[in-house]
Amino acid sequence: MVIDDGFSSAPRVDDGPPPPFCSGNPVRKRSRAKGDFPCVTVSYGDKAAHRHLRLPFERTPMDIPARATLINKKSGLALDIREYDMSDGGWVIQWPPHGRANQIFHLKPAEGGYKFIAEHSGKALDITLANQNSDFAMQWGINGSPSQIWYLKEHEAGVYRLIAKHSGKVLAVANASTDPGARVVQSAPGHEENELWLLKAVP
Repeated sequence: MVIDDGFSSAPRVDDGPPPPFCSGNPVRKRSRAKGDFPCVTVSYGDKAAHRHLRLPFERTPMDIPARATLINKKSGLALDIREYDMSDGGWVIQWPPHGRANQIFHLKPAEGGYKFIAEHSGKALDITLANQNSDFAMQWGINGSPSQIWYLKEHEAGVYRLIAKHSGKVLAVANASTDPGARVVQSAPGHEENELWLLKAVP
């Protein structure tokens, strides 16, 4: 099986069985419209029985910044650990971007997602293990809890929904507030800008 990802000059070869069909809208090589699923073109079989599939193309760790500030698309405010709190349970809020360490997170790959580690405290972005809407985000010491693992679903270039592994809910600003100091919660996925986050790379 030959996989042409549209990015490398030479195709990758995989002798395994052909994967399933890609769902979603067709995507042109090297480009895609907003809302389409990124895909790769896959060819397999001999010349007499040539096949093409469209498969999901996941962003690699190289595409995700290792260190970032998260900017809410609706408010333009940054994900922030309130008042530089160093303790377990410290509140997660939105606040005007200022570039200090309580607004910088290290993204550590974990079980297909990422842990977001606050630079100032070394603690992870977390949610209580309850599955309810409006459960508050907080920071907590790094552990093996699925509530500290976040899947990234791309909305547009550089902008993502953060989906909690334990609940399937997204990280959002409570009540779609644009006010500094508003709490950050988990919420059922919707189509609102308060659940979209720009990952702004920090060198």
